[in-house]
Amino acid sequence: MLTGFSIPLPPVRVQQRIADYLDHETAEIDEFINYQTSLLKFLDEKIEAQITTSTSRGFDNHEATGNHWYPELGAGWKIGQVKSLSLKLTDGAHISPVTENGTYPFVSTKDVKRGKIDTINCLHTDASSAEYMIRTGCKPESGDVLFSKDGTVGESAIVGPHLDFVVASSLVIIRPNPKLITPSFLRMTLLARPVREQARAFMKGAGLPRISVANVGRLITPIPSLAEQQRIAVYLDDQIRQADSLREDVLHLIDLARERRAALITAAVTGQVDVTARNKPAAEQLEDDIAQGLHREN
Repeated sequence: MLTGFSIPLPPVRVQQRIADYLDHETAEIDEFINYQTSLLKFLDEKIEAQITTSTSRGFDNHEATGNHWYPELGAGWKIGQVKSLSLKLTDGAHISPVTENGTYPFVSTKDVKRGKIDTINCLHTDASSAEYMIRTGCKPESGDVLFSKDGTVGESAIVGPHLDFVVASSLVIIRPNPKLITPSFLRMTLLARPVREQARAFMKGAGLPRISVANVGRLITPIPSLAEQQRIAVYLDDQIRQADSLREDVLHLIDLARERRAALITAAVTGQVDVTARNKPAAEQLEDDIAQGLHREN
């Protein structure tokens, strides 16, 4: 049985005026969205550049090294492989745990984003699978660094206190040696351009890029003093917080613009707006709407 729904059907000449109007007005909104999207890319590039410079050269004197990945380092710094800086280096479970009616958080690559670990919306496994994974070393501890090795390679996060979960094989558990490197500084080096480029050189697989645990251990990072590591990490944490705040503002503007675009289309095709009149341009109206929305929220 066929079912249908009703749509507005004005005369053809009116349809054309509506289409022309929407082409013009939505193009301005799309341009606004594209500009905001480019700001997101700029923020990411700026933060990566700050992380790369700070974790390789620090704030004081630096010197040439002759190393391919780190041609310049802070004066007196060393370099070392992740495996030599770690007390533990392993990946998560190589099993398919029971997830039906599970209660124990089972975290994979998709649950680690921008330094955060989502133990709420991740899959959950049953007690038996969780016990097996804990017994086989798939449960990270506070202060461990997670590094995604499958799919979205290079996402990382520090395991905070009071988090209780096990990880899938798509994540590497790195337990930093506290005598050599701090969790915060290690994570920052993993986000820096030299380590990302090293990881890309080790990756295999076209459809699902991946890097092995062994090759994660071979990644080379700078090693300043522990005091300098702490100083750099505090500075970068603050820079990232500021960038994340700006990022949220930009994402909010993009959402408002998309809502405005959808509302404009609905209003035009249902005759709620006079398309024959030259109204305020969409981009200008959008700015007014956003300003009013932000004012109401504040």
